[in-house]
Amino acid sequence: RRQTGATFYMSRLAVLALVIAAETNNPDVVLGTYATNRRRMATRSMLGFFSNPVTLRLRCDPAVTFRNWLVTVRDIVVEAAAHSELPYDELFRHFTQSRIPVPYLTAFCSASQERNSWRFADLEMELLREQHLAHMPSGFDFRCTQGNGKERFEVLFDAGIYDPAAVREFADRFLVLLASVSRQPDFPLRQIVSESFAGRGRQMTSAAGARG
Repeated sequence: RRQTGATFYMSRLAVLALVIAAETNNPDVVLGTYATNRRRMATRSMLGFFSNPVTLRLRCDPAVTFRNWLVTVRDIVVEAAAHSELPYDELFRHFTQSRIPVPYLTAFCSASQERNSWRFADLEMELLREQHLAHMPSGFDFRCTQGNGKERFEVLFDAGIYDPAAVREFADRFLVLLASVSRQPDFPLRQIVSESFAGRGRQMTSAAGARG
């Protein structure tokens, strides 16, 4: 990760896209995330959290190594952040009104530092833990948290849409693949996925062989 200049979030996002590509047998994965920014002068002196939902279209090439794939993901995330003033919800509304096809959003993936409270001078703020599925565009939110030297992964999903047992299996496969790419970053993606999911019928396909 350090050699590629990728962040903790980018590396986990790259692995998540691989798992989804293998599960769906489709290398063209579209994920949503949040870009935080204060690009406008009017917001720089304000207290609060400013972010826009953006989409990341990640096209996995099974022939490249994970290290090269991570560089690709890094570049896509950086480019998306540079254009985060165009949030997903506004683009989606504009495209649908104009009858322009919009790529299907698979899931939202977010990352943060785990903190229970913030203190500004004599003002203390506490983090509210309550979550609302109605705020999740896809009904499936995969979260990576890093804090106190530990990593924590959470999946928030709508049980009316997704089977809890299948979600658990999906999360387990993510952890298996994460361990595999950590040991073998210079192996081709196809080989990493094949060895990680041996006996489970998962494989990487090229864009030409993907399902439409």
